Amino acid sequence: MSQQAVEATPTPTPTLTGGGGRGMTPKREVDALKRKYIFVDGPVDPEVSLIRYDLPFAPSDPKRSLKLRRRLGLPLDERAVDPNVRIVIDSFITPRAWHDEAGVLWLQHGSPHPVSRTETVETHDKLRRRMQELGVQRTGICPLRSLLLAECFLEVIRQVTAECWERGLLLLKIHTERTAAQTAHRELFESRVGHAFRLALKGEKDTSRVQQDIEALKRRTEELAEEEKVLRKECDELASNGEEQMLILEKLHADEITAIKKEGVQKRNQLEQMVALPLPL
Repeated sequence: MSQQAVEATPTPTPTLTGGGGRGMTPKREVDALKRKYIFVDGPVDPEVSLIRYDLPFAPSDPKRSLKLRRRLGLPLDERAVDPNVRIVIDSFITPRAWHDEAGVLWLQHGSPHPVSRTETVETHDKLRRRMQELGVQRTGICPLRSLLLAECFLEVIRQVTAECWERGLLLLKIHTERTAAQTAHRELFESRVGHAFRLALKGEKDTSRVQQDIEALKRRTEELAEEEKVLRKECDELASNGEEQMLILEKLHADEITAIKKEGVQKRNQLEQMVALPLPL
């Protein structure tokens, strides 16, 4: 992004809030705020957030902003800020907005002011303290550690942007590309893991089905073995009965042949006797 492109981007100033939205309806004004700010319950807690935010201000009531600066012992006149620095910082640190008890709108942007070496060391110490408080893991995959490191890296980009918005913009682009690549790798890994998990489930289902088929085949084999035993027993009984009947039939047949032969001999003898008798004259 060139310098002309950055300067052409509308600066997120309080002119879109209650004080400068005279020509806008309340609903459109709220919609415009929601597009540029994230609505929260109150100012950021500096002890929790690793990102340094600027002092909150009330665009519709400058007296309240001056009163807050006076109470904190800060100069009443704000330091001049390069609008390009504000634009770049607001592009990756979404400004915050909330209403106080009186219904006054307050806004809070990421700090556009450079930090000293001491403040950078404080940020490092705060990161270590937050990691200890949350009990994050120092090795392996830990979502809390990833969130804290990502937040700390945004603070580093903010510090670089506050000193030179061109370097900050370049670093932000590198960070965006790295995050996109990391997200793509994570999605690819999750899809591969999901695919492997689905294959494992399918394998378990197939294994269960095959085991059921094997059990069914074993039961069928046992049933067929029992049927084979019954049929073999019947075959043995039929064979035994058949042999007995064959013996009986053979004996009857032999007796019948013997009787026929005996009768044939008798008939032949009778016939010979009849032939041997002399014929009467």
